[in-house]
Amino acid sequence: MNALPIPATFVKAFHRLLANFFWGSYEGSPKRHWKNWNVIAQPKESGGLGVINLHHMQIAFKIKMQWRALSTNSLWAKFFRGKHLFNRHYSEAHFPFMLAADRKLWQQAAQIIHANHMIISMDSRSEAYFWFDVWTGKKPLKHFIPKDIWTDMPNKNSTIQQAFSDPMSIQLQTALRHCPRHLLSHFLTTNEAKDTWIWCSTTDIGTEQDFNVKKCRPNTFAIEKILPTWLTVLHHKTSGKENLKANIPSVVRWLTPPQGRLKLNVDGAFKGTSGEAGGGGILRDHEGNMCSAFAKAYYGLNSSLAAEALALRDDISIYCRTGASEVLVETDSLQLTQIVTRQLVCPWDLACILQDIVVMTQEFKAEISYAPPKTNKVADCLASFALSCTHLVTWASWADLPTNVKELLLGIG
Repeated sequence: MNALPIPATFVKAFHRLLANFFWGSYEGSPKRHWKNWNVIAQPKESGGLGVINLHHMQIAFKIKMQWRALSTNSLWAKFFRGKHLFNRHYSEAHFPFMLAADRKLWQQAAQIIHANHMIISMDSRSEAYFWFDVWTGKKPLKHFIPKDIWTDMPNKNSTIQQAFSDPMSIQLQTALRHCPRHLLSHFLTTNEAKDTWIWCSTTDIGTEQDFNVKKCRPNTFAIEKILPTWLTVLHHKTSGKENLKANIPSVVRWLTPPQGRLKLNVDGAFKGTSGEAGGGGILRDHEGNMCSAFAKAYYGLNSSLAAEALALRDDISIYCRTGASEVLVETDSLQLTQIVTRQLVCPWDLACILQDIVVMTQEFKAEISYAPPKTNKVADCLASFALSCTHLVTWASWADLPTNVKELLLGIG
């Protein structure tokens, strides 16, 4: 069954024997049909009897083989893709060199894989198909394109690497015009040297809510925004002993910089429902005394990462004008920290902002590092205050700060 298709007549005869066992006659009397065949052939966990359905088994074997051919890079996988796909996406392949019966099974397997997979791309150099594969969001980007535009679209089989190689490419420009923009600026990437395939349903996610994931473990995935379904899929334990560890509460506080140096805490705020965004920051000395603070509203943004990046750039720019140098800069955005330190690839729409940050950081010898959110509460409060501002607001005195910010400073947050 794994290599060759079983003739349809044999499948019917085999099923007839099984059905006769349940539905045939006994001592001259016909048996009752308590359940239909579709229920009987279901697994026991689903309420059936676990009876083998040869047709389903054939498709399962084809899915397994096709999954390996698509998700691995072995010699056999390369041969299979070169012979049967002809540089086409597998969901639209015709498998011309196969027998008619086998061809139908392979096409059914391809459709099932297409509806139950997601590709976590290595980065923007991924070989996954830009339009057909599920690599961002919960469905292929082609579903957002109107039929008349899709019909005239050139190079439909472009890869992610080809689409992102040129900001003016027809694929990227069309996607920006018709697809939700956050799908192109926030997507999962893996630290591996190849794309990672995940088996899970993408046809009915059931929720539109996003979760911000600020943690990143090495050799796993770097995530900015991720759907709850993917959180479940990606969740795994490295050892069974982890369940035995006690959760010991720890106290996390803001730490003062070394004597003679200053520390700048920065944060950004973004409301996805209203599109409001803002950034804030505070500069303090080795005794924890405030030197200055700022808050600024931003407009036309589409992500929290963009707000974090603008806040970081404006913060450093403001304090560089005062002549300060060798400032320790802290942000609670792990992804932004990794982008600035070149551990992650910079999103194309933030390239100019990140370039400004890198230039100023090198010129004024600033050191950017990640800080847990609990140690960045003052900057977070200033960023939230910025949402109600109409222009740049700066403070040089602790007494002039908003009341809630002063309360946090008294607690050294």
